[in-house]
Amino acid sequence: MVALLRAPVALASIGFITVFIWIAVSRVGYPFELEWLEGLCCDHVNRVLKGDPLYVEPSLDFAPAVYTPMYYWCAAAVARVTGPGMLPLRLVSFAATLICYVCIARIVWVETKSRLAAVCGAGVYAAMYNITMTWYDLGRVDSLALAFSALAVVCAQQARNPLGFACAGTCIVLATATKQTSVIMIIPVALIAARHSRLALSVLVITALCGVCALFMALDWASGGWFMFYCFELPSKHAIDYGVAKHYLQYDIGYVLWPTLVLIALWVYRGSRTVVPAAVAITLVIQSYAARAHTGAFVNVLMPAYLGLSILAGTSFAVMTSHGKTSAIVGCIAMLTQFGWLTQHYVPRTWIPSVEDAANGNRMVNALQAMPGRVYVPMHGYLLGLAGKEGNAHWQALADIERMGSDSRLTRLHQQCQAVVGGQLFTVIVSDIAMPAFDKHWIIESRLLGNSLFSPCSPVGYRGPDCVYKRRP
Repeated sequence: MVALLRAPVALASIGFITVFIWIAVSRVGYPFELEWLEGLCCDHVNRVLKGDPLYVEPSLDFAPAVYTPMYYWCAAAVARVTGPGMLPLRLVSFAATLICYVCIARIVWVETKSRLAAVCGAGVYAAMYNITMTWYDLGRVDSLALAFSALAVVCAQQARNPLGFACAGTCIVLATATKQTSVIMIIPVALIAARHSRLALSVLVITALCGVCALFMALDWASGGWFMFYCFELPSKHAIDYGVAKHYLQYDIGYVLWPTLVLIALWVYRGSRTVVPAAVAITLVIQSYAARAHTGAFVNVLMPAYLGLSILAGTSFAVMTSHGKTSAIVGCIAMLTQFGWLTQHYVPRTWIPSVEDAANGNRMVNALQAMPGRVYVPMHGYLLGLAGKEGNAHWQALADIERMGSDSRLTRLHQQCQAVVGGQLFTVIVSDIAMPAFDKHWIIESRLLGNSLFSPCSPVGYRGPDCVYKRRP
Protein backbone atom coordinates (compact mmCIF):
# COMPACT_ATOMS: atom_id res chain seq x y z
CA MET A 1 0.00 0.00 0.00
CA VAL A 2 2.75 2.45 0.94
CA ALA A 3 4.68 1.63 -2.23
CA LEU A 4 1.56 2.28 -4.30
CA LEU A 5 1.19 5.73 -2.71
CA ARG A 6 4.86 6.68 -2.97
CA ALA A 7 4.87 6.36 -6.77
CA PRO A 8 2.12 8.95 -7.45
CA VAL A 9 3.72 11.31 -4.91
CA ALA A 10 6.99 11.17 -6.86
CA LEU A 11 5.21 11.48 -10.22
CA ALA A 12 3.19 14.49 -9.04
CA SER A 13 6.34 16.23 -7.78
CA ILE A 14 8.19 15.65 -11.03
CA GLY A 15 5.07 16.58 -12.99
CA PHE A 16 4.75 20.02 -11.42
CA ILE A 17 8.44 20.74 -12.02
CA THR A 18 8.06 19.61 -15.64
CA VAL A 19 5.01 21.84 -16.18
CA PHE A 20 6.95 24.81 -14.83
CA ILE A 21 9.80 24.11 -17.25
CA TRP A 22 7.36 23.76 -20.16
CA ILE A 23 5.62 27.07 -19.44
CA ALA A 24 8.89 28.92 -18.83
CA VAL A 25 10.57 27.61 -22.00
CA SER A 26 7.44 28.30 -24.05
CA ARG A 27 7.41 31.99 -23.19
CA VAL A 28 11.01 32.88 -22.38
CA GLY A 29 11.53 34.55 -25.75
CA TYR A 30 8.23 36.45 -25.84
CA PRO A 31 9.36 40.03 -26.54
CA PHE A 32 6.64 41.80 -24.56
CA GLU A 33 5.71 42.01 -20.89
CA LEU A 34 4.22 39.01 -19.12
CA GLU A 35 3.71 41.21 -16.06
CA TRP A 36 3.34 44.96 -16.10
CA LEU A 37 6.63 45.82 -14.35
CA GLU A 38 8.87 43.61 -16.48
CA GLY A 39 9.34 46.56 -18.81
CA LEU A 40 10.71 48.65 -15.94
CA CYS A 41 13.26 45.93 -15.15
CA CYS A 42 14.17 45.80 -18.84
CA ASP A 43 14.80 49.56 -18.73
CA HIS A 44 17.21 49.01 -15.82
CA VAL A 45 19.15 46.37 -17.73
CA ASN A 46 19.36 48.59 -20.81
CA ARG A 47 20.88 51.35 -18.68
CA VAL A 48 23.49 48.96 -17.32
CA LEU A 49 24.34 47.88 -20.87
CA LYS A 50 24.79 51.53 -21.88
CA GLY A 51 26.96 52.25 -18.84
CA ASP A 52 24.41 54.66 -17.35
CA PRO A 53 23.95 54.76 -13.56
CA LEU A 54 20.79 53.27 -12.06
CA TYR A 55 20.37 55.46 -9.01
CA VAL A 56 20.01 58.99 -10.32
CA GLU A 57 17.84 62.03 -9.71
CA PRO A 58 14.29 61.04 -10.75
CA SER A 59 12.87 62.52 -13.91
CA LEU A 60 10.34 61.65 -16.58
CA ASP A 61 13.18 60.04 -18.50
CA PHE A 62 13.97 57.45 -15.81
CA ALA A 63 13.32 56.62 -12.19
CA PRO A 64 14.58 53.32 -10.72
CA ALA A 65 12.63 50.71 -8.80
CA VAL A 66 13.14 50.36 -5.05
CA TYR A 67 15.44 47.34 -5.28
CA THR A 68 19.16 46.72 -5.01
CA PRO A 69 20.96 46.16 -8.34
CA MET A 70 22.31 42.58 -8.47
CA TYR A 71 19.48 41.22 -10.64
CA TYR A 72 19.99 43.93 -13.23
CA TRP A 73 23.73 43.31 -13.27
CA CYS A 74 23.23 39.56 -13.79
CA ALA A 75 20.64 40.10 -16.54
CA ALA A 76 22.93 42.61 -18.24
CA ALA A 77 25.75 40.06 -18.22
CA VAL A 78 23.45 37.56 -19.96
CA ALA A 79 22.23 40.27 -22.34
CA ARG A 80 25.76 40.76 -23.60
CA VAL A 81 25.43 37.25 -25.05
CA THR A 82 21.73 37.09 -25.98
CA GLY A 83 21.15 40.73 -26.82
CA PRO A 84 18.79 43.13 -24.97
CA GLY A 85 15.10 42.57 -24.37
CA MET A 86 13.05 40.35 -22.10
CA LEU A 87 14.99 37.16 -22.89
CA PRO A 88 18.03 37.74 -20.62
CA LEU A 89 15.84 38.77 -17.67
CA ARG A 90 13.69 35.65 -17.92
CA LEU A 91 16.70 33.39 -18.45
CA VAL A 92 18.15 34.63 -15.16
CA SER A 93 14.85 34.04 -13.33
CA PHE A 94 14.40 30.62 -14.96
CA ALA A 95 17.89 29.51 -13.96
CA ALA A 96 17.37 30.93 -10.46
CA THR A 97 14.16 28.93 -10.04
CA LEU A 98 15.90 25.71 -11.08
CA ILE A 99 18.56 26.51 -8.47
CA CYS A 100 15.77 26.95 -5.90
CA TYR A 101 14.41 23.48 -6.73
CA VAL A 102 17.86 21.92 -6.37
CA CYS A 103 18.53 23.77 -3.10
CA ILE A 104 15.18 22.75 -1.59
CA ALA A 105 15.88 19.13 -2.48
CA ARG A 106 19.42 19.34 -1.11
CA ILE A 107 18.35 20.94 2.19
CA VAL A 108 15.67 18.28 2.70
CA TRP A 109 18.01 15.45 1.76
CA VAL A 110 20.76 16.61 4.14
CA GLU A 111 18.24 16.67 6.99
CA THR A 112 16.38 13.43 6.15
CA LYS A 113 18.49 11.35 3.72
CA SER A 114 15.27 10.66 1.82
CA ARG A 115 15.41 11.16 -1.96
CA LEU A 116 11.62 11.00 -2.26
CA ALA A 117 11.18 13.67 0.42
CA ALA A 118 13.76 15.84 -1.34
CA VAL A 119 11.85 15.59 -4.62
CA CYS A 120 8.56 16.28 -2.81
CA GLY A 121 9.93 19.46 -1.26
CA ALA A 122 10.92 20.77 -4.69
CA GLY A 123 7.60 19.56 -6.09
CA VAL A 124 5.54 21.49 -3.54
CA TYR A 125 7.37 24.69 -4.41
CA ALA A 126 6.85 24.01 -8.13
CA ALA A 127 3.13 23.45 -7.45
CA MET A 128 2.92 26.98 -5.99
CA TYR A 129 3.88 28.43 -9.39
CA ASN A 130 0.23 28.96 -10.37
CA ILE A 131 -0.68 30.45 -6.96
CA THR A 132 2.02 33.12 -7.46
CA MET A 133 0.60 33.91 -10.92
CA THR A 134 3.60 32.16 -12.51
CA TRP A 135 6.01 34.70 -11.05
CA TYR A 136 9.02 32.37 -10.83
CA ASP A 137 10.34 32.92 -14.37
CA LEU A 138 9.24 36.54 -14.82
CA GLY A 139 11.83 39.23 -15.40
CA ARG A 140 11.68 40.38 -11.78
CA VAL A 141 14.18 40.24 -8.89
CA ASP A 142 12.41 37.73 -6.63
CA SER A 143 13.60 34.34 -7.92
CA LEU A 144 17.26 35.37 -8.00
CA ALA A 145 17.08 36.71 -4.44
CA LEU A 146 15.54 33.42 -3.28
CA ALA A 147 18.15 31.39 -5.15
CA PHE A 148 20.99 33.19 -3.36
CA SER A 149 19.14 32.81 -0.03
CA ALA A 150 18.68 29.06 -0.55
CA LEU A 151 22.31 28.71 -1.65
CA ALA A 152 23.39 30.36 1.61
CA VAL A 153 21.61 27.62 3.57
CA VAL A 154 23.09 24.86 1.39
CA CYS A 155 26.61 26.28 1.72
CA ALA A 156 26.25 26.47 5.50
CA GLN A 157 24.92 22.91 5.69
CA GLN A 158 27.84 21.64 3.63
CA ALA A 159 30.53 23.78 5.27
CA ARG A 160 33.31 21.93 7.03
CA ASN A 161 35.69 24.86 7.58
CA PRO A 162 35.66 28.68 7.79
CA LEU A 163 35.89 29.00 4.00
CA GLY A 164 32.56 27.22 3.63
CA PHE A 165 30.87 29.65 6.00
CA ALA A 166 32.52 32.57 4.18
CA CYS A 167 30.82 31.26 1.02
CA ALA A 168 27.49 31.16 2.88
CA GLY A 169 28.04 34.75 4.02
CA THR A 170 28.85 35.76 0.45
CA CYS A 171 25.54 34.25 -0.72
CA ILE A 172 23.73 36.37 1.87
CA VAL A 173 25.51 39.44 0.49
CA LEU A 174 24.42 38.50 -3.04
CA ALA A 175 20.83 37.86 -1.92
CA THR A 176 20.69 41.22 -0.14
CA ALA A 177 22.25 42.90 -3.17
CA THR A 178 19.34 41.48 -5.19
CA LYS A 179 16.51 42.31 -2.77
CA GLN A 180 17.38 44.08 0.46
CA THR A 181 14.85 42.20 2.65
CA SER A 182 16.88 39.02 2.05
CA VAL A 183 19.33 40.12 4.75
CA ILE A 184 17.02 38.38 7.23
CA MET A 185 18.45 35.05 6.01
CA ILE A 186 21.47 35.68 8.18
CA ILE A 187 19.38 34.40 11.13
CA PRO A 188 18.88 30.73 10.12
CA VAL A 189 22.29 30.54 8.47
CA ALA A 190 23.90 31.90 11.65
CA LEU A 191 22.07 29.19 13.58
CA ILE A 192 23.68 26.55 11.40
CA ALA A 193 27.09 28.18 11.87
CA ALA A 194 26.64 28.42 15.65
CA ARG A 195 25.96 24.68 15.83
CA HIS A 196 29.31 24.15 14.11
CA SER A 197 31.60 26.47 16.11
CA ARG A 198 32.10 30.01 17.33
CA LEU A 199 34.70 30.55 14.63
CA ALA A 200 32.23 29.52 11.95
CA LEU A 201 29.64 31.93 13.35
CA SER A 202 32.17 34.77 13.46
CA VAL A 203 33.31 34.18 9.88
CA LEU A 204 29.74 34.06 8.62
CA VAL A 205 28.57 37.19 10.40
CA ILE A 206 31.67 39.22 9.51
CA THR A 207 31.53 38.17 5.86
CA ALA A 208 27.81 38.89 5.51
CA LEU A 209 27.56 42.16 7.42
CA CYS A 210 30.83 43.63 6.22
CA GLY A 211 30.04 42.64 2.64
CA VAL A 212 26.56 44.18 2.73
CA CYS A 213 27.74 47.37 4.43
CA ALA A 214 30.70 47.82 2.08
CA LEU A 215 28.55 47.27 -1.02
CA PHE A 216 25.79 49.61 0.10
CA MET A 217 28.24 52.33 1.12
CA ALA A 218 29.99 52.08 -2.25
CA LEU A 219 26.69 52.25 -4.15
CA ASP A 220 25.50 55.22 -2.12
CA TRP A 221 28.78 57.07 -2.59
CA ALA A 222 28.80 56.40 -6.34
CA SER A 223 25.20 57.60 -6.70
CA GLY A 224 25.59 60.73 -4.63
CA GLY A 225 23.15 59.49 -2.00
CA TRP A 226 20.41 58.37 -4.38
CA PHE A 227 20.92 54.66 -3.67
CA MET A 228 19.85 54.99 -0.04
CA PHE A 229 16.99 57.25 -1.12
CA TYR A 230 15.50 54.65 -3.46
CA CYS A 231 16.32 51.41 -1.66
CA PHE A 232 15.66 52.43 1.94
CA GLU A 233 14.11 55.88 2.31
CA LEU A 234 11.34 55.34 -0.24
CA PRO A 235 10.30 51.86 0.99
CA SER A 236 10.08 53.24 4.53
CA LYS A 237 7.33 55.58 3.33
CA HIS A 238 5.07 52.72 2.24
CA ALA A 239 2.04 52.50 4.51
CA ILE A 240 1.82 49.37 6.64
CA ASP A 241 -1.39 47.46 7.30
CA TYR A 242 -0.78 45.03 10.13
CA GLY A 243 -4.37 43.86 9.78
CA VAL A 244 -3.28 41.94 6.69
CA ALA A 245 -1.95 39.26 9.07
CA LYS A 246 -5.40 37.66 9.23
CA HIS A 247 -5.63 37.31 5.44
CA TYR A 248 -1.99 36.21 5.22
CA LEU A 249 -2.41 33.42 7.76
CA GLN A 250 -5.93 32.36 6.78
CA TYR A 251 -5.71 32.46 3.00
CA ASP A 252 -2.13 32.93 1.72
CA ILE A 253 -0.86 30.21 4.07
CA GLY A 254 -3.80 28.37 5.64
CA TYR A 255 -6.16 27.97 2.69
CA VAL A 256 -3.45 27.34 0.10
CA LEU A 257 -1.26 24.99 2.14
CA TRP A 258 -3.61 23.36 4.66
CA PRO A 259 -2.53 19.77 3.81
CA THR A 260 1.10 20.78 4.28
CA LEU A 261 0.24 22.42 7.60
CA VAL A 262 -1.42 19.16 8.72
CA LEU A 263 1.74 17.31 7.72
CA ILE A 264 3.90 19.80 9.63
CA ALA A 265 1.67 19.48 12.70
CA LEU A 266 2.12 15.71 12.63
CA TRP A 267 5.88 16.24 12.24
CA VAL A 268 5.90 18.45 15.34
CA TYR A 269 3.80 15.89 17.20
CA ARG A 270 6.45 13.28 16.39
CA GLY A 271 8.95 15.43 18.26
CA SER A 272 11.40 15.79 15.38
CA ARG A 273 14.68 17.54 16.13
CA THR A 274 15.43 18.79 12.62
CA VAL A 275 15.92 22.42 13.60
CA VAL A 276 17.32 23.85 10.37
CA PRO A 277 14.21 23.41 8.15
CA ALA A 278 12.03 24.94 10.86
CA ALA A 279 14.37 27.92 11.32
CA VAL A 280 14.56 28.54 7.56
CA ALA A 281 10.78 28.25 7.15
CA ILE A 282 9.95 30.55 10.07
CA THR A 283 12.42 33.17 8.85
CA LEU A 284 11.02 33.12 5.30
CA VAL A 285 7.42 33.24 6.54
CA ILE A 286 8.30 36.33 8.58
CA GLN A 287 10.05 37.87 5.58
CA SER A 288 6.93 37.36 3.46
CA TYR A 289 4.63 38.76 6.12
CA ALA A 290 6.78 41.87 6.56
CA ALA A 291 6.46 42.53 2.82
CA ARG A 292 2.78 41.52 2.63
CA ALA A 293 1.92 44.09 5.30
CA HIS A 294 3.03 46.94 3.02
CA THR A 295 0.23 48.49 1.01
CA GLY A 296 0.49 47.63 -2.67
CA ALA A 297 2.25 44.30 -2.03
CA PHE A 298 1.50 41.62 -4.63
CA VAL A 299 1.72 37.81 -4.77
CA ASN A 300 5.48 37.83 -5.40
CA VAL A 301 6.08 38.63 -1.72
CA LEU A 302 4.66 35.19 -0.83
CA MET A 303 7.44 33.34 -2.63
CA PRO A 304 9.84 33.26 0.36
CA ALA A 305 7.13 31.79 2.61
CA TYR A 306 6.22 29.17 0.02
CA LEU A 307 9.86 28.17 -0.43
CA GLY A 308 10.37 27.84 3.32
CA LEU A 309 7.19 25.82 3.82
CA SER A 310 8.14 23.59 0.88
CA ILE A 311 11.34 22.69 2.71
CA LEU A 312 9.32 21.94 5.83
CA ALA A 313 6.81 19.91 3.77
CA GLY A 314 9.55 17.68 2.42
CA THR A 315 11.10 17.25 5.86
CA SER A 316 7.74 16.44 7.48
CA PHE A 317 6.95 13.95 4.73
CA ALA A 318 10.25 12.14 5.37
CA VAL A 319 9.56 11.89 9.09
CA MET A 320 6.03 10.54 8.55
CA THR A 321 7.10 7.95 5.99
CA SER A 322 9.82 6.62 8.31
CA HIS A 323 7.59 5.93 11.35
CA GLY A 324 5.67 2.84 10.40
CA LYS A 325 3.10 1.89 7.81
CA THR A 326 0.19 3.94 9.17
CA SER A 327 2.24 7.13 9.44
CA ALA A 328 3.64 6.56 5.96
CA ILE A 329 0.15 6.20 4.49
CA VAL A 330 -1.01 9.37 6.27
CA GLY A 331 2.05 11.24 4.99
CA CYS A 332 1.50 10.11 1.40
CA ILE A 333 -2.20 10.97 1.50
CA ALA A 334 -1.44 14.43 2.92
CA MET A 335 1.13 15.09 0.19
CA LEU A 336 -1.18 13.86 -2.58
CA THR A 337 -3.98 15.99 -1.14
CA GLN A 338 -1.69 19.02 -1.26
CA PHE A 339 -0.82 18.39 -4.89
CA GLY A 340 -4.45 17.81 -5.77
CA TRP A 341 -5.51 20.98 -3.97
CA LEU A 342 -2.99 23.04 -5.92
CA THR A 343 -4.21 21.74 -9.29
CA GLN A 344 -7.47 23.65 -8.83
CA HIS A 345 -7.85 26.33 -11.50
CA TYR A 346 -4.37 25.47 -12.81
CA VAL A 347 -4.59 25.67 -16.61
CA PRO A 348 -0.96 25.93 -17.77
CA ARG A 349 -1.74 26.97 -21.34
CA THR A 350 -3.41 30.20 -20.18
CA TRP A 351 -0.03 31.47 -18.98
CA ILE A 352 1.58 31.14 -22.41
CA PRO A 353 1.17 34.09 -24.82
CA SER A 354 -0.64 33.27 -28.05
CA VAL A 355 0.31 34.10 -31.63
CA GLU A 356 -2.39 36.77 -31.50
CA ASP A 357 -0.75 38.33 -28.41
CA ALA A 358 2.55 38.64 -30.26
CA ALA A 359 0.81 40.05 -33.34
CA ASN A 360 -1.02 42.68 -31.27
CA GLY A 361 2.26 43.58 -29.59
CA ASN A 362 3.91 44.14 -32.95
CA ARG A 363 0.93 46.24 -34.07
CA MET A 364 1.33 48.27 -30.89
CA VAL A 365 5.01 48.93 -31.60
CA ASN A 366 4.29 49.88 -35.21
CA ALA A 367 1.55 52.27 -34.10
CA LEU A 368 3.88 53.97 -31.61
CA GLN A 369 6.60 54.19 -34.24
CA ALA A 370 4.25 56.00 -36.62
CA MET A 371 3.25 58.65 -34.06
CA PRO A 372 4.86 62.09 -34.58
CA GLY A 373 7.00 63.83 -31.99
CA ARG A 374 7.76 62.53 -28.53
CA VAL A 375 5.33 59.97 -27.12
CA TYR A 376 4.67 59.24 -23.44
CA VAL A 377 3.60 55.72 -22.39
CA PRO A 378 3.37 55.99 -18.58
CA MET A 379 3.10 52.29 -17.74
CA HIS A 380 5.05 50.65 -20.58
CA GLY A 381 7.91 52.93 -21.57
CA TYR A 382 9.94 49.95 -22.81
CA LEU A 383 7.61 49.78 -25.85
CA LEU A 384 9.00 53.11 -27.01
CA GLY A 385 12.48 51.58 -27.11
CA LEU A 386 11.15 48.79 -29.33
CA ALA A 387 9.60 51.48 -31.53
CA GLY A 388 12.92 53.31 -31.85
CA LYS A 389 11.76 56.24 -29.73
CA GLU A 390 13.03 57.78 -26.50
CA GLY A 391 11.66 55.94 -23.46
CA ASN A 392 10.24 57.33 -20.24
CA ALA A 393 10.08 56.59 -16.53
CA HIS A 394 7.55 54.00 -15.40
CA TRP A 395 4.42 55.28 -13.70
CA GLN A 396 4.86 52.86 -10.75
CA ALA A 397 8.36 54.16 -10.01
CA LEU A 398 7.00 57.71 -10.07
CA ALA A 399 4.07 56.71 -7.85
CA ASP A 400 6.51 55.36 -5.26
CA ILE A 401 8.40 58.65 -5.34
CA GLU A 402 5.16 60.60 -4.84
CA ARG A 403 4.97 59.10 -1.34
CA MET A 404 7.81 61.48 -0.38
CA GLY A 405 5.51 64.50 -0.75
CA SER A 406 7.09 67.94 -1.13
CA ASP A 407 10.74 66.95 -0.94
CA SER A 408 13.20 69.55 -2.24
CA ARG A 409 15.13 66.81 -4.06
CA LEU A 410 12.10 66.18 -6.26
CA THR A 411 11.50 69.73 -7.49
CA ARG A 412 12.61 68.97 -11.04
CA LEU A 413 10.35 65.92 -11.26
CA HIS A 414 7.31 67.82 -9.97
CA GLN A 415 7.88 70.56 -12.54
CA GLN A 416 8.10 67.99 -15.32
CA CYS A 417 4.88 66.28 -14.19
CA GLN A 418 3.06 69.62 -14.15
CA ALA A 419 4.34 70.31 -17.65
CA VAL A 420 2.99 66.98 -18.91
CA VAL A 421 -0.45 67.57 -17.42
CA GLY A 422 -0.40 71.05 -18.91
CA GLY A 423 0.09 69.70 -22.42
CA GLN A 424 3.82 70.29 -22.72
CA LEU A 425 6.86 68.02 -23.35
CA PHE A 426 4.93 65.33 -25.27
CA THR A 427 2.91 65.23 -28.46
CA VAL A 428 0.96 62.06 -27.66
CA ILE A 429 0.22 60.16 -24.44
CA VAL A 430 -0.80 56.49 -24.56
CA SER A 431 -2.23 55.36 -21.23
CA ASP A 432 -3.68 52.06 -20.03
CA ILE A 433 -6.70 53.85 -18.59
CA ALA A 434 -8.46 57.19 -18.84
CA MET A 435 -6.69 59.69 -16.55
CA PRO A 436 -8.92 62.57 -15.37
CA ALA A 437 -5.88 64.73 -14.55
CA PHE A 438 -5.28 65.10 -18.30
CA ASP A 439 -8.81 66.21 -19.21
CA LYS A 440 -8.15 69.96 -19.16
CA HIS A 441 -5.39 69.96 -21.78
CA TRP A 442 -5.74 66.54 -23.41
CA ILE A 443 -8.49 64.57 -25.08
CA ILE A 444 -8.78 60.83 -25.83
CA GLU A 445 -8.73 60.68 -29.61
CA SER A 446 -8.84 56.93 -30.20
CA ARG A 447 -8.14 53.44 -28.97
CA LEU A 448 -4.67 52.36 -30.03
CA LEU A 449 -5.66 48.87 -31.23
CA GLY A 450 -9.37 49.38 -31.63
CA ASN A 451 -11.22 46.45 -30.08
CA SER A 452 -8.13 44.22 -29.89
CA LEU A 453 -6.70 43.34 -26.49
CA PHE A 454 -3.02 43.69 -25.64
CA SER A 455 -2.05 43.11 -22.04
CA PRO A 456 0.34 40.96 -20.03
CA CYS A 457 -0.61 37.31 -19.40
CA SER A 458 -2.15 38.21 -16.09
CA PRO A 459 -5.64 37.75 -14.62
CA VAL A 460 -5.59 41.34 -13.35
CA GLY A 461 -7.83 42.24 -16.29
CA TYR A 462 -6.64 45.57 -17.72
CA ARG A 463 -6.20 46.23 -21.43
CA GLY A 464 -2.64 47.48 -21.52
CA PRO A 465 -1.64 50.63 -23.50
CA ASP A 466 -4.93 51.74 -25.01
CA CYS A 467 -6.09 55.36 -24.61
CA VAL A 468 -4.45 57.69 -27.13
CA TYR A 469 -4.40 61.26 -25.79
CA LYS A 470 -3.82 64.22 -28.11
CA ARG A 471 -3.55 67.87 -27.09
CA ARG A 472 -6.81 69.78 -27.12
CA PRO A 473 -6.98 72.25 -30.02
